[in-house]
Amino acid sequence: MIIAGCCRWLTWLCGLLLLLSPSACGTGSSSLEGSRTLVPDMDMGSLLSIYPGPADVANRYASSVIVIRTTDGRDEPEGGCSGVLIDPSLVLTAGHCVCEMRTLRTADDKALVGRRLEEAVPSAKGSERAREDPARTWREDVLARSHAAIDGSQCSMGARVLALEYVSPAMRPDYRSYRGVAIRPHPRLLILDGTDGKGLFREADLAIIRLEKPVNENLRTIKLPQAEIQREEPIIMVGFGRGETDYANAKFGYRHVGEGRVTKVERLASGGMKFAAGGSAVDGELFSVLHGGDSGGGAFKKDDDTVLVGIASSLSADRKTSIYTSTYPYKKWLEGEKAAARQTSP
Repeated sequence: MIIAGCCRWLTWLCGLLLLLSPSACGTGSSSLEGSRTLVPDMDMGSLLSIYPGPADVANRYASSVIVIRTTDGRDEPEGGCSGVLIDPSLVLTAGHCVCEMRTLRTADDKALVGRRLEEAVPSAKGSERAREDPARTWREDVLARSHAAIDGSQCSMGARVLALEYVSPAMRPDYRSYRGVAIRPHPRLLILDGTDGKGLFREADLAIIRLEKPVNENLRTIKLPQAEIQREEPIIMVGFGRGETDYANAKFGYRHVGEGRVTKVERLASGGMKFAAGGSAVDGELFSVLHGGDSGGGAFKKDDDTVLVGIASSLSADRKTSIYTSTYPYKKWLEGEKAAARQTSP
């Protein structure tokens, strides 16, 4: 995958943030909650993210938002991701978008990772002492190669969320800024990378951002799924990524929509689940794939695109398959976060 943490977009970010808030790349106060800014006209055809896929100029997916990590109230240049408003004051995004990778330095670090891997991929009953134990072999290999982890222990204190509406007459992007005051990663968030930076394992790549003030836009209500996603099921993919990396005019920060089809579903013994989307359409046209900045964006059921079935997590090594964390196994956690937010809302 091309995740936000692997792409350094300082030039882009300062340019965009200067349009949204002149002080964002220097000293001074941050933009006001809900403040609006229009940016100049743009060529919609030259801005590719989830690719191929058109800009969402009809604002059908306006619940999909930009997520920018912040430190001490300042935006981080590597922090551009996507997210989904699942409640007026809650944004769901990928855990790796708002939590830091840390090096596994101690024996205790490795032991904890080993326990988590065993919970996720345990040995078959009766095979623990067998000479052939594929699960144990896999765990030992992943543990030996694991160099760094994201586990929710080092997350940002806050984030900035930008809601986008394309407005008439020129369909200009109109951004409204909201401050995220609390980051709550899923308790089982775990991402492991090797020394070469390649991903080895992912579980519960999810995080909630609690907003200081609710988003008051007139948005469609986003629902959680009533059943697991299935192979061959078509999905709608939404994100703000910057498109093909070799495309000179590609930019981050414009909401695009694409289509995909579920090609694989993977379940973990610990309760987690993720799915892959890719392949080719019946007519031979390639489905859309994720690009840098699409991490944290939503996958929706095609036959009811208010149902959020997944959150973008990664891209396959051949860059042809998009990997999503399924929301279905985490419904209890998500509903609990929504209930807690409503109880504390003014």
